[in-house]
Amino acid sequence: MSYQWFGRAGHLCVADRCLMHLHTHVNGYCISTVGEYRQTPTDTNFTTIGYDRLYETMVFELDDEGAPVSMSELDMEPYNTLSAAEEGHMKMCRKWARKGKK
Repeated sequence: MSYQWFGRAGHLCVADRCLMHLHTHVNGYCISTVGEYRQTPTDTNFTTIGYDRLYETMVFELDDEGAPVSMSELDMEPYNTLSAAEEGHMKMCRKWARKGKK
């Protein structure tokens, strides 16, 4: 089993406006966590990225080349604190590492 870490977001079309992102590929899955979304660069408060959440982790299946098979998520968890999002990302990585590629 190997983890591959990326320095960019793995999902969300407005992720370039998210200050927080974790993006990991493990065993044929993309685990992507984003948050701290600002609608404009001058915003001082974060905006929710979904229903009542400031952060989210989503999981997507990857093809043999490392590209998403589809943008329909296989799993998802919402969070409202940075620490919960970071912990949740690692928990999701461990969960999907155990599943292995179908």
